[in-house]
Amino acid sequence: MNMNKMLKLHHHIEAGNNLRDLGVSFDFGFMLLEPYSTIAIVRNNIAFLDRFVGDGWTVAGFCRTLPYAGTPLKRQLEAEGRLLGTPFEPDYNFLDPKLDLFYDWMLLTFRQRNFDNTGLCEVLRALVFEAHLNLPGYRNFQPSDRAHLHSITAQCNGHAFYCLNAALDYIEATPLEKIDIKGGYLARLTAHELAQERQLLVEVSAFYWSARARRGRPIANHQKLGLYGGFENSWTLAPQDLRITHSCHPAGRQPQALQVEFSMLRVAPMGGVRHDDVREGP
Repeated sequence: MNMNKMLKLHHHIEAGNNLRDLGVSFDFGFMLLEPYSTIAIVRNNIAFLDRFVGDGWTVAGFCRTLPYAGTPLKRQLEAEGRLLGTPFEPDYNFLDPKLDLFYDWMLLTFRQRNFDNTGLCEVLRALVFEAHLNLPGYRNFQPSDRAHLHSITAQCNGHAFYCLNAALDYIEATPLEKIDIKGGYLARLTAHELAQERQLLVEVSAFYWSARARRGRPIANHQKLGLYGGFENSWTLAPQDLRITHSCHPAGRQPQALQVEFSMLRVAPMGGVRHDDVREGP
């Protein structure tokens, strides 16, 4: 654990276990990389995520630290001559150039999972939240439904941790000039992760509509999952991230967002959550 958070690893583990004991869902953000990361630190971070949410209590999202304007980190990187980009799109290179390639591969592989309204992170976050709601007269999910949902989330996390570790091991063992994030072994890892995501999204969709049908709620014709809102536009893309992201879609186009209602949850633009009446998606 880094960046002067003043918390030890066991504090996070204990907090998560306390919430589990109370039957309360939780969400968190995690900076897998920061400007002073080493391969060993990243490997330890992945291991922490596995220990923290490998059971699927919640979905594991991950990103890198950004040196936003006005922060001590921004001033430190600026003093070291490592601050790149603009105040609105800050960027930097890692001390180990292999981690620059690892990060670029991570963007190629996990962008939709981590940062898209139709990705597993956003869909599972909303579903896990709703599954644990405990309001008078509101019981949309049975204990067996919650157990199934956590099992799906555990698979989602497990596939990601496997691919992250495998990519890190490969990059560590391969000479820098021979690392190709869009070909060979790393491309196969990306394809494997994306295939697992597609399979899990089908399973999550079937689970959700089955749960709706059991409680007599209408079922939409398209039966695809996504969230209202603009999460995919609410995070900062550094210039190099834009190049990597655009390479994933023809002519730089992003995948069209799909919409669906969750019965008491709507994600507002910029990721704000409010409880409200919601509409069916088209």
